[in-house]
Amino acid sequence: MAYSKHRYKSRHERFQQTKRNTKMVILFACIALLILIFKNRVYLWDLVRFYF
Repeated sequence: MAYSKHRYKSRHERFQQTKRNTKMVILFACIALLILIFKNRVYLWDLVRFYF
């Protein structure tokens, strides 16, 4: 009998893993966005003052 290392994952387990991965992607995207906003804060502030 052949031994397979692949473990069956239920729909619930796959959904939980997808949900966790999605949260991590969103978290890192938010962190990257905050860093970009912080690095470009002078430009963004000038843009806001110019248009309003």
